Amino acid sequence: ASLYQTLKDVIYIMRDSIDRSGDSPLELAASRGIAESTNFLTEHGAKRIRGDEAQHKKAISDQVRESIDELNHSEAADKKLQENIRKAEREQGNP
Repeated sequence: ASLYQTLKDVIYIMRDSIDRSGDSPLELAASRGIAESTNFLTEHGAKRIRGDEAQHKKAISDQVRESIDELNHSEAADKKLQENIRKAEREQGNP
């Protein structure tokens, strides 16, 4: 297959993929005002799909937790920063 056909196939497959927030690529492009991408995706049959607020909040929470876990597992992590993160979590009521 040519590079052009491969790119077309990828676009077709990915045009309505949903991210962890429940948003499609067209939603992301349109909500960010990226006209060229919005037009391109629309011309190729993409659907604008937006996740609900619960999905968005869960995605943010998951991303924060993953970042904290990564930081906690890093040997080079600054101990004071970890202490501040734990303190902030306790203040917010998270274990």
